[in-house]
Amino acid sequence: MGMNRLAYLLLSAFLGSALYFSISNTWKWASDFHGLVILVSVPDEERSYNPYSKDFFWVSQDMAVSIIKNLEYPYEQCSPVSKFLGGCQQPKIEYTGRLIGMVDTETEYKTFEILRFLIHRGEPIDAYSLEGYTALQSAILGNSPKLVSLLLEVGANPYLPINREGKLQGKNSVEFIEHLSSKNEERFSILKETFYKQMPNKSSKKDALKRASS
Repeated sequence: MGMNRLAYLLLSAFLGSALYFSISNTWKWASDFHGLVILVSVPDEERSYNPYSKDFFWVSQDMAVSIIKNLEYPYEQCSPVSKFLGGCQQPKIEYTGRLIGMVDTETEYKTFEILRFLIHRGEPIDAYSLEGYTALQSAILGNSPKLVSLLLEVGANPYLPINREGKLQGKNSVEFIEHLSSKNEERFSILKETFYKQMPNKSSKKDALKRASS
């Protein structure tokens, strides 16, 4: 009887500590917007089943998307881990858009779902990241035609200058895409074609370049 009680106590302690660790680890990421975006980026099938693993989360991809779309608390606070990573100072649209091109197709679909929600919510489209890029400029740098198309469609300004020290300082999105294309025309050909097709007022490439240099 004594051995059974000891085994029960040991099992209870193990389960209790596992539950505490897994909940703490989940809340570390799920307690604010930027952490939830990280949870969205990790496919469920790539997560650990070990509750003591840092890759075990109680919040699935779909749950993270739902929290972002339906609850206010993620927008009202910044978790310690997001503060440490500098995420809370990053614009939400630009920050979320960084996932495009780096995740699988299903995760990318969920990411676009979040981006459309953020746009509808009224998050600033043209806010600068800590690195000095707007969301549109980051999408160009990441060679993401689909994201460039979405941002231009909802009113992103292609004439804002890059705000970072170096040779790119002051270049707007028109000049930026021409600069990248000159370095590797084949790689950026689809992006460039998409960009000029989606330019405001259907500006031609010639008109866009003229305005960019004026």
